[in-house]
Amino acid sequence: MRQQSPLASLVLLLALVLAPFHLLAADNAAAKPLGELYAVAQLMDAAVLDLNMLLGEEQSPAYKARLDETLKKLDTAMRASVASLGTAGIPAQTANSLAENVAAFSRLARVNRDNIMKSGYQEGAVLDEMMQRRQAARAQLDPVYVDLEKRAGLTGSPLSEARALALQLQQMSALYVENASAAYVSNRSQDSTDVTIDKLAMAFASRLAKLESRAKGEEAMKRVQAIKSKWKFIERSMMNYQENTVPFLVDRYTQAIVVDLMALAEALK
Repeated sequence: MRQQSPLASLVLLLALVLAPFHLLAADNAAAKPLGELYAVAQLMDAAVLDLNMLLGEEQSPAYKARLDETLKKLDTAMRASVASLGTAGIPAQTANSLAENVAAFSRLARVNRDNIMKSGYQEGAVLDEMMQRRQAARAQLDPVYVDLEKRAGLTGSPLSEARALALQLQQMSALYVENASAAYVSNRSQDSTDVTIDKLAMAFASRLAKLESRAKGEEAMKRVQAIKSKWKFIERSMMNYQENTVPFLVDRYTQAIVVDLMALAEALK
């Protein structure tokens, strides 16, 4: 068998030694835009839930203030994301197109907010356009997010799962609150899924159990237990979403669970 020359062996050794450092640099470059892009997705879903609570709770000033703060955070997160996506090699056209859809979503959410405050309901056409913009934004955001997550070495990680669970819970709760509202709009654009709220609840419970089995460390375990305890308070309501609806309770615990999931995601980094 032919032996490698000393020079070839040296080149191979250097490649093996330097490769991890190269990958580490790529991971670091992807992590920041990944987190900022996730914030955009999470805040869009939070805004939908805030709007539905504003509608269902009869124009409560508290929910208007919460929605205004969410939309403010969304605008800030999108600006930060555009700035950092370029550093991760994402084409400017992709980032700018995403920003355009998110900006349109925010603008339409504010129009819906104003309509609710003035008349007590949203205009169907405006609501539908807002949700279409959300869908368009997610269609652009999701593949970029998947790519960045892979580059950061986080695909399938507990951190990834904690973030995904927060999105799933917010979407489920938004649908629950909307369903509970007398002004429910059944023909508006949904999230490209026909899955019912009870099926979403079962999927959430299953994914949470899997995440619990992967959580390591005292802080992570404490967060998972807190999430499980809060989830028990609303799981039955989700499973029986057509009966005795309690939107205020669902929203209250959703807000708390999302905070815990975000803290868990940080603990699992």
